[in-house]
Amino acid sequence: MSKINLSSLLLAGLLSLSAGAAEINPEGLVIDLSGGLGMLSSKVEGEGLNGTIAPTSGIVYGGALSYWLASGLEMGLSYSRLSVSLPPASSNTAAGRSNAVRSAYGFTVMQAAPSDSSMAGFRFGLGYSMIRYSLSDSSIMGNQNSSGLSLLVDKSFKAGEHSHLVLNFELYAPNNFREDVASGYNPQMLGLELGAEYNYRLKEDLSVYLGASYRRENTKYTGAGEGARSIVSGLNDTRTIITVPVGIRWNLN
Repeated sequence: MSKINLSSLLLAGLLSLSAGAAEINPEGLVIDLSGGLGMLSSKVEGEGLNGTIAPTSGIVYGGALSYWLASGLEMGLSYSRLSVSLPPASSNTAAGRSNAVRSAYGFTVMQAAPSDSSMAGFRFGLGYSMIRYSLSDSSIMGNQNSSGLSLLVDKSFKAGEHSHLVLNFELYAPNNFREDVASGYNPQMLGLELGAEYNYRLKEDLSVYLGASYRRENTKYTGAGEGARSIVSGLNDTRTIITVPVGIRWNLN
C-alpha cells in the first residue's frame, strides 16, 4: 500500500458511478461529493516492449452536478481524479517511481424507464468523456489523452426502507486518442466499467453512499514503426482502475 498524504485525504471526493445514479428519480439540482481509495495497474504486451505495473493504491476524489426533471431525465457533469505513485515497470526496473494522475471529465444524459413498465428501475443514456493520464516519467506508462462517447446503463434495487443498491455499466469508445510516446500507430481504444453503490437516505434531501467500481481500458496499436517505446509491429496496452468511494449527496430541489 502506498503512503497516503493526510492533507490530500481531507480534500478527497469521488464520483466513480454515473452522476446522480443513486437517487431514484429525484427532481431538481443534485450535488455529489465523495472521496476514497483507488488503485491503478498496467500491462503492456508487444514486439519490442513487454512489462507490467503491479496494482498501486492512492487517493481518488471528485464530484458531480446534475439536474433531474420530473420525467426521469437527468443531465449531469462529473469530474474525478486518481493520484498514485507508480513503481517501475517489470521491463524497466532501473527507473524510479513515477507520479501518475488520471483525470476524467464527463457529461451524461440519462432517461429512467417508466415506473409502471417491465423495465422499471433501469436507466439508459449516453455520455461524452475526456480522460487524461499525466505521468512524471512516461517511460513507465505513456501519457494518454482520449475523448469520445459512452453508453450507460444502470439498475436500482430497493434494499430497505431508506436504502437501495445501484448497479451500473459503461462502455467507452473514444474517437479521439493521443499518446505522447506511441502516437501515429493506429490506436484503437475501448473502455469498460462495472460499478455498484449502496445508498442510505439520512433525510429527504440528503444521503450517503458507499461505492465500488472496476474499469478496464485497453488500447491496441496495430501500425508499424519505431518510436520512444521501441514499437516494431504492434502493442497492446491494458490499464485497470479500481475505486472504492464514500460520498454524500444533496438534492437542492
